[in-house]
Amino acid sequence: MLAEALAARGIATPRADKRGLAVAAPRATLTLLPGVNHVLKLVATDDRAANRATYGDPTLPIAPAVVDTVAAFVTTPR
Repeated sequence: MLAEALAARGIATPRADKRGLAVAAPRATLTLLPGVNHVLKLVATDDRAANRATYGDPTLPIAPAVVDTVAAFVTTPR
């Protein structure tokens, strides 16, 4: 699984690069989670300032879709 690739709203890695990583690693699983940023928290907008504000906010939980996706990945037999 490409952990960075989980973040559809991530600003650290462009979406095209995420897709390139998945192509380069054929056994990888690419899952883009809408509204999830680089630190795996929900962001309601594409505004960079709002996105970055989530980085240091310990009151924001990890996005539920991240937990579900990681759990499904680690429990799926390969």
